[in-house]
Amino acid sequence: MTAQPAQTVRHFEQAFAGQAGTVGLARRFVRLVLDDQVRGGVVAAGTCDDAQLCVSELAGNAVRHTRSGGPDGSYRVIVETGPGGRVHAEVRDQGGAGTIPQVLGGGAEPDRESGRGLLTCAALGVFGASRDRPAGRSGDRADDRAGDPAGCRVWVDLPHPADPDPSPSLSPSPLLAGAVAHGADGSERR
Repeated sequence: MTAQPAQTVRHFEQAFAGQAGTVGLARRFVRLVLDDQVRGGVVAAGTCDDAQLCVSELAGNAVRHTRSGGPDGSYRVIVETGPGGRVHAEVRDQGGAGTIPQVLGGGAEPDRESGRGLLTCAALGVFGASRDRPAGRSGDRADDRAGDPAGCRVWVDLPHPADPDPSPSLSPSPLLAGAVAHGADGSERR
């Protein structure tokens, strides 16, 4: 199925408690939001599947690696659909990891259970991350060492521009070898 272009950008947002069990709820939220868009021919079914996978990875990281997973923690999932069947899927956490998430490449140990989520997201779409700075914070390394309370925005824009057909494929993506992460300053890291 070829997605029909959307006439307007549609925005959907939901907050979730920062518990591991809510990652599945976040994935279902994405499915509910995008199912209507798939039925309307606005978004391709494969892009919907990819968005669910990416939000699952990003939400899991927020719960596992940031203050969002602490007592009274939470995270937000944002989904936007736009022209050409594009989907912007984003997770906003509560910070505390001390770093901005980035794709480190394909060097994950083969037997490890983790370490491939951001690489997968970057292979499926255009991956990005930035820190939300509270007013008055400089953004320098001293802020990071002080346990900067700023949260992170981590997102993926789907489908990947190099993918002319966003429907799911059973073959491994050739994009995995050349995944690129974008830092908060917009620089690319391979």
